[in-house]
Amino acid sequence: MKKQTQILAIAILAVVGTLTYCHFRSSTPEVPAVNPEEIGSLPPSNDEHSKSAVPPMVSANNNASGFLPTEMEDPDKFAAIQKSIKDMNECLGTNIPPLSVNAEFNLSVFGGMIAPFMGEPVMTTNEWTATDIQTSSGETRRIFLEYKTDIMSDAATSLKYYSISAEGEQKEIPLTPEQMNDPSDTLVASLESDGTVIGNSRSQRAFFQGGGNVLTVERNGKIYSLDIPFEGKRFRCEGMDASATLKCHCL
Repeated sequence: MKKQTQILAIAILAVVGTLTYCHFRSSTPEVPAVNPEEIGSLPPSNDEHSKSAVPPMVSANNNASGFLPTEMEDPDKFAAIQKSIKDMNECLGTNIPPLSVNAEFNLSVFGGMIAPFMGEPVMTTNEWTATDIQTSSGETRRIFLEYKTDIMSDAATSLKYYSISAEGEQKEIPLTPEQMNDPSDTLVASLESDGTVIGNSRSQRAFFQGGGNVLTVERNGKIYSLDIPFEGKRFRCEGMDASATLKCHCL
């Protein structure tokens, strides 16, 4: 009898333990995995998302020289940006003022525009830079530098070198591990000297006192895309360098 009682007690404990484990599993929220492509930190590839994250090349003739207000540069683009700011306010519940007629649309200007809602900018980090060159044979190449903030990483900066076809397809040009990990300024300058620079782009993340952040891609000093999470909402735009390509989404 005593042995049967012990067996029954063990069985009850096993059932209770199983039910407790199942309840804990069901009540613990699933934490979604972070896709690095969603924060713009991956090097360019052939998929559509990365193509939008890294702007296509531009002709050297299209590069703005010095300061040029957006309205003077392109009235249609200026009007499209003003509409996107209005859409941003509706999405995020903010009251960001319109872009000044005397301003370029870059991260510094935009940071000042959203500061009343997110606080003053406190820090800006570089995510990546891309320099596009054209060789004497007409080939387009991209020098891609990714900056890592992970203290456990062996390399603070990684380098990749690409050949880009007229259709936008990218083929990696092999480099040695020594060249790819923490490349020297001399090496990067040497790659740039393989051709004429036809475009520059970079991705930066600005952090604000209120805890918010803004991820942007700038092409030739002007915002190409932006991604703003704010109080449970998210507003994302791309193609902001031309009225015909500008697209925004409230997520």
